[in-house]
Amino acid sequence: MFVIEGRETRAEIRDQREIDRIAVELARKEYGRVLGAVVDALCNAASVEAEISTDRILYGRPYLRRRQEGVPVGEMFFRRQHGFVVRPMRKKLQVWSFRYHTSQSMVEQFCRDFEEAARATLDGRRLRGMDFTWKDIPIQSIGRPRYWEEEEAEEIELGTQPNYTSEDVELTRLLLNKNVRSFVLRLAQVRKARAIDASADIDVQNLIDKGLIRQEYLVSCREDSHTISALPSQDLLEQVGQEFRCPVCGRTFGEEIVQEIYVLTDRARSLISGSRWMSIWVTELLLGNGVERDSLHWGLEINGEELDIVLSMWGFRVFFELKDREFGLGDAYPFVYRVSRYGGNWGIVVTTDKVAKDAKKFLEEQGGRTAMLPGPQPVGFKTIEGENKIPQGISDLVNELTKSAVLRLVSHFGEFGLSVEPVVAAWIDARISQNA
Repeated sequence: MFVIEGRETRAEIRDQREIDRIAVELARKEYGRVLGAVVDALCNAASVEAEISTDRILYGRPYLRRRQEGVPVGEMFFRRQHGFVVRPMRKKLQVWSFRYHTSQSMVEQFCRDFEEAARATLDGRRLRGMDFTWKDIPIQSIGRPRYWEEEEAEEIELGTQPNYTSEDVELTRLLLNKNVRSFVLRLAQVRKARAIDASADIDVQNLIDKGLIRQEYLVSCREDSHTISALPSQDLLEQVGQEFRCPVCGRTFGEEIVQEIYVLTDRARSLISGSRWMSIWVTELLLGNGVERDSLHWGLEINGEELDIVLSMWGFRVFFELKDREFGLGDAYPFVYRVSRYGGNWGIVVTTDKVAKDAKKFLEEQGGRTAMLPGPQPVGFKTIEGENKIPQGISDLVNELTKSAVLRLVSHFGEFGLSVEPVVAAWIDARISQNA
């Protein structure tokens, strides 16, 4: 995933020429400027040595100049595995950094370098009114183009943050084995199962050692086969085997029919209840791809309507529907309604099985455009099918979401006549390939 970090300071940039001079100074520190490079390429091609400010190239036509009068364009830079956007905001200045989450942050370094470049290039009187005390700004503060209009979503409580232990994670990994999961679910239905009925494909002892199931001993009367007692251990069976007798036939417990049986532990029951193990699994996958835990919420329930996981990050609200079975049309109708009603930007169906054809068609019809691009768009729906494809599907989803957030960050340059999104998208795709 891509991490976006924002910093803001009270430093007014009055015109684009000031940004251009600072950008030239930053270029000496190996920051590759983008907009300035376009102007340089045009001048070099025409063998022109005159200093032409970036804004004259981007909105040189009179009607555009009047519309953007007094608004500096800002600048964009690349350095190593990082991108930076400088955005003048009247009396404030914003710096945004974006990077793949495995790269170390450079936003503080860039802010220091920007301040040094400003002090080296701007008049001292201009600097006296600038305070380079940088403050964090949340990603939701990314300015949106003026044409971007959003409907107000119904306010909701997002639920609770994920709450589980490392032991829960370990047991969840056991449940990723389809044979183990089927055995556990069947055991939950019948409550007890004889050892001889367990599948040969399952390492039962490992499930016992890990605390997913426990062993008991069922004592039955040889005369009429009624259950006399269920004992939790072999030691207890040996202890009472000669002391206790069946009230019907009078035999000792040790002389009766003794069968080894398996039952679920309380922890196992909590994991399969409501497919909680899937919530843990998908949450761990999201965290492993760089998502912050604070941005995830579980158990959103409103008026009897439930949503398994809500991801609120990068200015997006993403709702997850998790199924350990086929996702059918009957599931699709209420899910689409909930995502739309509660202001979801995306609805993600994650199923260990498959999405039925009619359900998938319905989601596609409701989703409209599925490409995650800046600008107004309807709610989108995506499906991740098959337990073997879920890890890669979650990774691709997070990359796609953060890519969309980065493209939204740079989309404001389009207001000035230069769309940099295709270049940034290609740069992002290259970073993803490098980290695949």
